[in-house]
Amino acid sequence: HTAENVLTPTSISSLTTGKDLKALAISSGNENTVGIVTGDGVPMLLVYSPRCQALDEVKTYTWSVEDGKPVTNATTNCISAIFDINGAKGPNRVGQDIRTLNSLFGSIDLGAVSITQAECNSIKTKYGIKECGRDPDYWAGGVKKCADMGLHLPDMMTLANIANAKHGTTLISAYTMYFGTTQYGENCRQQIIAWDSDGENSYRLKESDAIICNQDITPDSSSGIYDSSAEVMVISGDYWASLEYSSLRAEKRAFNQDHTGWFRNYRNSVIKSLCVGD
Repeated sequence: HTAENVLTPTSISSLTTGKDLKALAISSGNENTVGIVTGDGVPMLLVYSPRCQALDEVKTYTWSVEDGKPVTNATTNCISAIFDINGAKGPNRVGQDIRTLNSLFGSIDLGAVSITQAECNSIKTKYGIKECGRDPDYWAGGVKKCADMGLHLPDMMTLANIANAKHGTTLISAYTMYFGTTQYGENCRQQIIAWDSDGENSYRLKESDAIICNQDITPDSSSGIYDSSAEVMVISGDYWASLEYSSLRAEKRAFNQDHTGWFRNYRNSVIKSLCVGD
């Protein structure tokens, strides 16, 4: 474990802003944290951002299950938090008794790590891996390395919230493709659909909530939406999600300067793993 995963009284007092918390709530880089204690005695640091989409009162916000965890179609983009489920008791470690919400505090960027197919088969039951495929397996490598630290790969919504924080928007959900003007120009949506309809790539868009095109997604540092010094904003490249699609593929999100999209990649692709405590 790294020192970043451990919370001490000194490190808690240093979490005074959203940037310190590595909050994914939009505009949280300049927002102060608030300390609260819940009715059942759980201490929590919370940061709230007013820059987010208001809930649609007409909609019915329902619950479902993704990656074995409950999810809702209501937004959590406004809030980031860190809390200790057992109060002052130890070990005070992210991934164990410390939990985070919409925050990258205690996260670890492993880069691209892999295990062999044989190793995957020997540990798949312990780590909740359904099937093992081609050798080497970078997705299973990320699953194992994160779990060994008490952390896990992010789900698709967490990756979407990272993309929202990176690009200063609230429009990106778990299965949203988001492209700026410099990538595909005026015919962005038509070009993406054509690019995706060749058979090999057709799996990419079937479950898309949206293909958002021709948006200026260059973060505006003067608006308060984007804080260039916040570490959560510098994530770049491709990162695995926790969702195992098959023995051959797993889901990921790509983070680029002017676009971000989700894909199902072959698990032997050299893709990075981000370990989180959410």
